[in-house]
Amino acid sequence: MRIYVTILCKGRWYCGQKKYTGFNCKNANSAGLCCICKAQVVIQTTKDGLKQIGAMAHIAGENAGSARYDEEMTDEQRYSYDNLMLLCPNCHATIDNAPESYSVKALKDHKQKHEAYIKAQLFQFAQSTSFAELEVLLDYVVTSSSFINEDLTLITPKDKIHLNSLESVSSYIEMGLLKSGTVADYLNRHPDPRFSKTIKGNFTNKYIELKDSGMDSKEIFFELWDFAANCNQDFALRAAGLAILTYLFEICEVFEKC
Repeated sequence: MRIYVTILCKGRWYCGQKKYTGFNCKNANSAGLCCICKAQVVIQTTKDGLKQIGAMAHIAGENAGSARYDEEMTDEQRYSYDNLMLLCPNCHATIDNAPESYSVKALKDHKQKHEAYIKAQLFQFAQSTSFAELEVLLDYVVTSSSFINEDLTLITPKDKIHLNSLESVSSYIEMGLLKSGTVADYLNRHPDPRFSKTIKGNFTNKYIELKDSGMDSKEIFFELWDFAANCNQDFALRAAGLAILTYLFEICEVFEKC
């Protein structure tokens, strides 16, 4: 996946020599939208590439003299996800030019409210995911190179979440599982008997690729969600992609199970 403006390397953002941890390119928590005005700031430009036209803004300033700089913060805290928010260029300039109006607390409130809005939107669409959205996405996934996994070991979603340290994204997994039965029904009804096995194999292959790149489980989860949704920004397709991913999570085709 190609990222512009900043660079994603092994699941971590780099800007110059600075490392930004825990910030996925399209960050499911922000859905590629500005945390203040909700303008779209991550767009799909090619079949397998994304362009970021926004910025990862620091809530507490990055350097001495910058807006809201806190000299008591460590570098790890300064470049962590907790101190970053996705903004469009206009809002980024506004908060830095008027720090008296955009305190650390005010910006964290903006970020928290925005992420709650995104989660609410996804939950709404997750409840209405249908065969129409699944067909769009699964037809894309099935064209990827296939690797068939014959391991039939099962584990409960709760145990699997704990085993893979995915507690921080458990609410997304629970949301996607609302429609895992719809995904199973779609795959069972598909006229090509090889279709379901190919889908499962392609996700297994993608998971192995991401794991071998050095990403942690949370980063892999967001990358697999992007893969399932074909990097779409549309809420309905994002929700459908989440349903596909969590269905495969539930039947143990992706992530560790022992």
